[in-house]
Amino acid sequence: MKISDFETSVRYKLRGWYGRQEYEDSAVQRIVSLRNEYRELLSSCKREGIAPLLDYLDECGYYYRPSSADRHHNYPGGLAEHCLGVYRKMASENLSGLDEESILIVGLFHDLCKCDMFYFVGRSIHAHKRDGHGRRSVRILRRYGVPLSGEEYRAIRYHMGRSDNPKRLKDPDFAKAVKEPLRIAVNKADHEDAAEACSRAKRKLLSLS
Repeated sequence: MKISDFETSVRYKLRGWYGRQEYEDSAVQRIVSLRNEYRELLSSCKREGIAPLLDYLDECGYYYRPSSADRHHNYPGGLAEHCLGVYRKMASENLSGLDEESILIVGLFHDLCKCDMFYFVGRSIHAHKRDGHGRRSVRILRRYGVPLSGEEYRAIRYHMGRSDNPKRLKDPDFAKAVKEPLRIAVNKADHEDAAEACSRAKRKLLSLS
């Protein structure tokens, strides 16, 4: 998709969210920057399926989607911003010597399932009902031919949830995943990035009160 077409699509989808043109312009440029960073990071990834997956991210509106309706990163571009934040944390805190490409794929796409979940109606965020979470992220990656190792699959599939949940530990795949460094890294980074976003939002609200 040409960058001009991408910008036009984003503006159309966000119509009514920003009351002033300069705010909309700033948001669109931020979202374009997110898209550019994704493409730059993935340009060195040699896996099959990356090119069609990038096309799909444009088509489904991934870059302008929020990460939630009322929790962390609940604003235009929040989903891509959150996933980039998780990737950066995983990369900077890689003390276990994890494979860099695994960190890239798991960090950027652990929440791929939200690519078509949330949408805007004026100043409100609404959600389509979608099944699964990590499970759906894995399905989308596989749909576009992106191969995953077993550890990558489990890290994305089980990135959410406490590692000591007795009920989930009855699932042998979950029990295996919670001991693996890649799942430990994405789970930690996911929680930290979400918490930091909530803290920033709280500080902003306090400054406006």
